[in-house]
Amino acid sequence: MFCQWCDRIYSTSAKKVVLTCGHNVHECCAKHLVQPSSSCLRCMKPLTDEDMDEIRRVSRDASMDDSWTDYSTDASSTDSWTDSSTDSSTDDEMNASTDE
Repeated sequence: MFCQWCDRIYSTSAKKVVLTCGHNVHECCAKHLVQPSSSCLRCMKPLTDEDMDEIRRVSRDASMDDSWTDYSTDASSTDSWTDSSTDSSTDDEMNASTDE
């Protein structure tokens, strides 16, 4: 199953909102639908008060859930990290280079 907003496949633990028209959106994508005259992106049916209540409820539950993970961080930002396990220099070599 995939999100009607972003077209990505749901992970098994993803929170989702099922709209009254039957379409599904990720909880985080549903937040984009909370505005006047919103409609389902697939069938264009107007969202009901029931839809808005469900979006708010799921969003509120997610904000209180400590297990929520932010996947928006860029993996390339870790490129500057150094991994000491891959450093082939020994402490003696490093100390010797500073003594010169």
